[in-house]
Amino acid sequence: MNRTLLFLLFLLSMGRLSYAQCQSNVKVAEAKTTPGSGLGVIEIRVESHGSFTGKLVAFKGIQEFTVKDFSGSGGKTFLFENLKSDVVYRVEVAFDRETEFLCRKKHTADIVLTDSK
Repeated sequence: MNRTLLFLLFLLSMGRLSYAQCQSNVKVAEAKTTPGSGLGVIEIRVESHGSFTGKLVAFKGIQEFTVKDFSGSGGKTFLFENLKSDVVYRVEVAFDRETEFLCRKKHTADIVLTDSK
């Protein structure tokens, strides 16, 4: 039983080590709406040691559609404006130079636009 437990811990740590070696990242810097307008903005920051491609995806009900495609290299900030606030968004990015499988594609958590205060 001890060997099984050790083996399980080893497998879990391998996944953690693989994730820790990612050189690229995507994060939401800001997500807000203009009060009373029903429109909002999302600002994201992408960090990469190579080139990347990405897209802003919107979800409404069971439908999914691409709002905007983008690409770049290095560190770059993207601002998406005039977005409807009754839609859920997500940013998906693929990194060309990442060697680890779990690092090649990343996405943000679901983004719900809220009124700024």
